[in-house]
Amino acid sequence: MKFFLYVPGMAFDGNFFKKPGFSLGGSETMGYYVAKGLVAKGHQVFVFCNLPDSPAPREVKGVKYISIGKTSQQTPFGDNWERFAQSMPFDVLLGQRAPGLMAKPYNSKMNYFWTHDLALKRFQGHINAQLWNTNKILAVSEFHRKQICETYGVAEEFSGVLPNGIDLNLWDLKKANSAEDKKAGKIMFYSH
Repeated sequence: MKFFLYVPGMAFDGNFFKKPGFSLGGSETMGYYVAKGLVAKGHQVFVFCNLPDSPAPREVKGVKYISIGKTSQQTPFGDNWERFAQSMPFDVLLGQRAPGLMAKPYNSKMNYFWTHDLALKRFQGHINAQLWNTNKILAVSEFHRKQICETYGVAEEFSGVLPNGIDLNLWDLKKANSAEDKKAGKIMFYSH
């Protein structure tokens, strides 16, 4: 299957872990991990995001990273994104965070709006305007899913959960349990 992921926000590509001291937001990190997981299952994956350094497309470990492009009143989600998503046939769109993203017709078979933020009444019009073109709204936790349904008036069966998480391979867990680390304080906190 061919997946398009729309991951606006902080600039990144599949090389960000190689850069010392580089940090990334949770939404972008999860976009990276979902893309990586889909490629591992044999899918073709395109991630539309803000690319670091230059807007030139690149491929990293089987994932194709493409700049969303320039935004304007006519192309509020990026000119590259809209050109690709409206003309190239693909199977699944997993779009993050941008209320109103699904209000445009895309050349996709299924559309999932993956929101990482608490639902706010001020976005209800944008969310409702895109429901005609959205198969499901995805939240990052069960609490978040219920909050979205309540705030936007979305039926529970029209929502789901695609949680954030952590990659335990990034930490030396044996060292994290040493007496020195316990004295130094917590190295990580995650709540779900």
